[in-house]
Amino acid sequence: MTSESAKSRPFELRYDAQPSFVRRAVHNSRFFLHHRWPYVRKAPGQYLGEVLRSRLGTDDERRLLTQARGDGDVCWAATDEAEPLVTVRIATYNRGPLVAERAIASAVRQTYERLEILVIGDHCDEATERSVRSVKDPRLRFINMAERGIYPTDPLLRWMVAGVAPMNAALAIAQGAWIAPCDDDDEITDDHVEVLLGEARRRRLEFVWSKATMEVEANSWAEVGWWPLACGDITHGSVLHAAGLRFLRYNENSWKLAEPGDWNRWRRMQSAGVKMGFLDRVTYRHYLETYRRS
Repeated sequence: MTSESAKSRPFELRYDAQPSFVRRAVHNSRFFLHHRWPYVRKAPGQYLGEVLRSRLGTDDERRLLTQARGDGDVCWAATDEAEPLVTVRIATYNRGPLVAERAIASAVRQTYERLEILVIGDHCDEATERSVRSVKDPRLRFINMAERGIYPTDPLLRWMVAGVAPMNAALAIAQGAWIAPCDDDDEITDDHVEVLLGEARRRRLEFVWSKATMEVEANSWAEVGWWPLACGDITHGSVLHAAGLRFLRYNENSWKLAEPGDWNRWRRMQSAGVKMGFLDRVTYRHYLETYRRS
């Protein structure tokens, strides 16, 4: 499925030796000029309207976060069992065998065993459904939506929010106390859940992200992921967050801000005051988007 960081380009990775505020300024300005400004020029009314709606929604999200925390400092209980259930969420659409061979296989291999592997089809085809159901693991749960989500017709804008419908469905039905998203054409490292969950609980975080190895060109890989949170510095699948944040849904209209749905969600989490932290360790492998392969 989609990943915000797929929009990253090799030139963006050259700033890893500079102070984080420099990287953030460079990334944000280049993202605006390359992706947001052309859309703002074409549809200023939609852009400004979504900016206003998003800002008005921030107060509601802060209020809901306070409710989720109750009397605690985080939205998960300190009395959680030693090994809480974690949902590895995979949204998929017409991937065929790849989703089973890569994303699902990496979930099955986790060193942390108390998992729900939740695969949600965006009304995917029979080949993909057969592939998912071929995996014989009692932790796997597969649901194929009766209709595909409604997305923009423009290819770039559709890329920004494709998969939002099954991702939001998964937020509603995930049984885990924690949620680890994984794109259907990528894979998590074998210790992904174990190390991110341990970091979140040790530091009392509600959201934690790590580094990822990203295929920036065919068979050419680079590491991406830094602190602080910034567009282009985080991949969709290199995160884990408490299920108590499920009220922060993916915004199907984030394309009106020229923002990928995953980045839009992380940014809103930050604005709401979610306790976030970074782990300087690779726990995710992000493959080159199919449309960029020759």
